Amino acid sequence: TVELLTIDKEEKYKTHSTVLLIFIHGAFTANSRYLPLLRTIQQSCLQRGVKLDIGYGTYAHNIPTKEQTQDILSQLLNDNNESNPINYDAKFMAGHSMGALIATELALSSTYDGLIHVNSSFQFQNPTCSLASYPKPVLTLEGSADG
Repeated sequence: TVELLTIDKEEKYKTHSTVLLIFIHGAFTANSRYLPLLRTIQQSCLQRGVKLDIGYGTYAHNIPTKEQTQDILSQLLNDNNESNPINYDAKFMAGHSMGALIATELALSSTYDGLIHVNSSFQFQNPTCSLASYPKPVLTLEGSADG
């Protein structure tokens, strides 16, 4: 299944931009584990005038793959365009652990404006590529207390 976590614009907040964040979870971790963090990020953005929509999908056995993620993205973006087209000011790909590795590859080959890595190494199929040579902005978040 594919979900779009969205917040209706609340009257007390004036928004000046709308951003899409696609989130890919880590291996063996259900999406429900990330929802409190994602909702907190959404609220924080709203307070700063940014309406943040967060798209995510459900993977078989909670193991994300590139192919399933491409299907999820296609479904999410097609559903959005048909029912309620939104012109996003920016689009970002994010992932945790294995999800970040998939996000790295997909963000590079698409129209995403940047990448967010959460507790993941920066690796490519091609060992000559590195974080320093990645052509899009990357935010890396690391810590020892994930889980």
